[in-house]
Formats: sequence, structure tokens, C-alpha cells
Amino acid sequence: MENTMEEDILKHIRSESVPLPAYKPQLLKYHDYSIGRSSPLWTVSDAAKNAQSKSRLEELSSPRPMHPEYQPPKPAIPVITKAAKEALPTDRIEELSRASNRIINMENEWRVKGSALNYRPSERILELSRPRSFANGYMPCKTPDETWRVSPNARKASTSERVDELSKPHIRTVATNLPRTDAFTVRETAKKAKASNRILELSLPVIRGH
Repeated sequence: MENTMEEDILKHIRSESVPLPAYKPQLLKYHDYSIGRSSPLWTVSDAAKNAQSKSRLEELSSPRPMHPEYQPPKPAIPVITKAAKEALPTDRIEELSRASNRIINMENEWRVKGSALNYRPSERILELSRPRSFANGYMPCKTPDETWRVSPNARKASTSERVDELSKPHIRTVATNLPRTDAFTVRETAKKAKASNRILELSLPVIRGH
């Protein structure tokens, strides 16, 4: 389809009697491999055009051969051979391909004796057949409505003085009961103080790894 478009463009240009440059057909032919530039990036010298390649260059330019044991990847969908399509199954394969006929017996597989039908269990068997009972004092789990239901007595209850005292937040007095009222203020003499050599030595970070 691309070739037909290029031919249509060339025919249209020639029909308009417009002189076509010598490089134009080649440019249209290799347009997909270019960057859309009409003029060459640089000029090639005549010596480079007429240069003869060496055997070493030809050896390096040849593609690397594949490994002798290389096998191309197999297709995702296996190809069925003609012999497999025309093969005839054996009698054993046809026998295995048939669905097995299972006999469904709706009647009892064995008869129950009359003595077993009229058997009366003993007290021990009746005791073992009863389900395990709950322990004494067991109470079933409450439903969500019963779990979060507030009783009328709790709604009408009145708090004591101790509960009211504990429910009040504790008010803390800041800087009122301290021995010094200016405990958190920095004095002017402390601001102008100069550190001693020992303090400067202790303030330096510890240099490790030496």
C-alpha cells in the first residue's frame, strides 16, 4: 500500500511537469528510515565513496552466526501433522473412549432382618444416643440488642459525690507553687556568659574511626 502511495505521488508530480530532483525518488523510497530530513546531514567525500573495504571490515560487518544447536522457538499452537489427522484409532482406543455404563440400583442392596427391625435398644444405648447436654448454670450468648441494652435502673441511677469528684478534670497550676517565680526565665548574665575551654571541648562531637 505504501508503494502505491509513493507511485501516485510520483505520477502526480510528473503530470504537473515539475522537474523532479535526482534524490527525490530515493528519498521517497527510504522515507520511513529517515528522520524526515530532505537534505543530507553532511557531504561524503569522493575518496570515501570510492574506498575499498578490507577483509577485516568485511569480516566484522558479517552477522554473527547462530549456534549450531540452536532451534527456533516452537509456535504457541501446535501444528497437527497430516498423518495425525488421517490416523485411525485402534479397537482398544475406541473401547476406552466409550463412557462406562454404570448400573444404578434403586432397591436396597441387602435385606434387613425382621429381628433387627423389631429390636428394642437398651437403656445404655438410649443414654449414649442422647446429645450432650449443657453444663449446669449455662446461659446462652446474648443477642446484640440484649448486649447493648441499658437497663431502666441504670438510666435512673444517680451518681455519688465521689463519682462527681472523680469525673471533674484535674486543674494543674503552672508556675504558681514553685519556690522561684522566675524559674523559666534566662538571666542577662547567663546570656552574656562565655563557655570555658573544657565546656567547648566537651561540646565537640566525638570523631570515630581514627
